[in-house]
Amino acid sequence: MTIVDVEAVTPRDVASNLTAMGTFCGRATVEVQLPMSNDNEIKYSIDLLSSESENDSLSPVSYLIDWTLPTPMGVSHGFTSYFNGNLYRFRDGAPLQEYHFDKNPDPFLVSAVPVQKGVQFLDILPVYVGEEINNMLDDSTFTVRWWEDTVFNGSKVNVLKARRIVNDLEVGNWLIVLNPETDKPILVEKEMSPGSVGEQTVIVRYDECSFAKTLPLSEEQLVDLYPQEFSNFRQDSWKLERLVGKNLPGFSLPMSDGSRFSHSKGEALSSPSIFVFLEENLPSTPQFIEDLRQTVATLPFNVDIYWIFLSNRVDEIAETVGRTFPGEVVLTSGRNITKDFGVTVTPSTLLASRQGEVLEIIQGLNNDLQQIVIDKMTLTK
Repeated sequence: MTIVDVEAVTPRDVASNLTAMGTFCGRATVEVQLPMSNDNEIKYSIDLLSSESENDSLSPVSYLIDWTLPTPMGVSHGFTSYFNGNLYRFRDGAPLQEYHFDKNPDPFLVSAVPVQKGVQFLDILPVYVGEEINNMLDDSTFTVRWWEDTVFNGSKVNVLKARRIVNDLEVGNWLIVLNPETDKPILVEKEMSPGSVGEQTVIVRYDECSFAKTLPLSEEQLVDLYPQEFSNFRQDSWKLERLVGKNLPGFSLPMSDGSRFSHSKGEALSSPSIFVFLEENLPSTPQFIEDLRQTVATLPFNVDIYWIFLSNRVDEIAETVGRTFPGEVVLTSGRNITKDFGVTVTPSTLLASRQGEVLEIIQGLNNDLQQIVIDKMTLTK
């Protein structure tokens, strides 16, 4: 990294102030220019809210990014909200997407780009503008120039320009204009892959906070802010019956031995499987378990059973299940995923193919349980 024209206030100082700017409210316009495309200009209007996330190792801030985009068919709208290990993402015409760390931590930890950091427009929040400046200063492929107390559009500002060269090829140019008193960004312009087929310029212009939204820090607050989106587009509110013919939802739950079982949506299973939501304190549960075990034992092929207990009372669950047999998995804290599956009664039984597709659901106690299990499991074999 090479720095020239550095004055008393350094870009590192500004980056530090920006990364500490966890609490922010502002409005931005984001203009995307694609010179090599027929759709050579796209312009978003975005409301930005963030607050510092104390004791959250997944993200330095909780945030709400609410955007609108005029199109020939009307105004498109979407939002992304993150707080306390929960991420909600919505775009017109698509189901509301949800990620919850306590149910399945993998998207937050294992993905190449963690879901909470791969969000569209996240990089225009001040805390991430500061992170980007720090990355430039630490990367030898960047040349950074800095002007303190200069003039831009008639106002005194601080300006950072950066250019990146990789293997003698210019891959990007940056212009960042900052308020000299607050260090808040005024303008961020990025020119990526200049001169190539993939050339793209993104221009972000910031304005003051001029809207009435408050940052949601719970699901209840988010639902209050977007009632129609949750009512009409929330996948988790689907009834259990709607899972038939679809893939099992992804989930992650503790096992009775202290380890953890995780399943990703669309992931194949090792065998045709039965997933049963149970409560250990119901008088009917032990007999239900025994009846299902006997039914599965009559099948001439392997079928796995996942006993999913709503509570985490491990000792009582172990007493109810008794001896576990090969192919059985005992899971606890299942109440955390009942909304994802649409489970409203116990027992609820899901029959799934080896490919992870839900073949049939059986809610409550059913005198035809044995025949349904035999018929559906035999067909999937």
